[in-house]
Amino acid sequence: MGQTENKTLQEGDNAELYCNMSGFPDPTVMWTKVQDGDYNAEEGKLLNITNITRAQAGKYKCNANNTCGEESAVAYIDVQCKNVMFQECNKTQSLRLMQVREVVCGN
Repeated sequence: MGQTENKTLQEGDNAELYCNMSGFPDPTVMWTKVQDGDYNAEEGKLLNITNITRAQAGKYKCNANNTCGEESAVAYIDVQCKNVMFQECNKTQSLRLMQVREVVCGN
């Protein structure tokens, strides 16, 4: 079993995995996701996943076979959460909030 290049991506990125298998006669190459029966196998050396989600993270297997036999390789895709930006309050807003809290506490 061979190894293809592993990928670490963020949600929404596009993933490309290439299975570098060759032979004579030319093999049929299929990509499948290991441990997930919901993934449809894709034929071809290049696996493209557009707008990837965290649910699509995992182990992918490339199978190549011809009349002489079969070989396989695996790749792992790690999908990280998209960076979320938080807007901070400016000092004026913070001071106003503190004043409201003081009034409430004084009652």
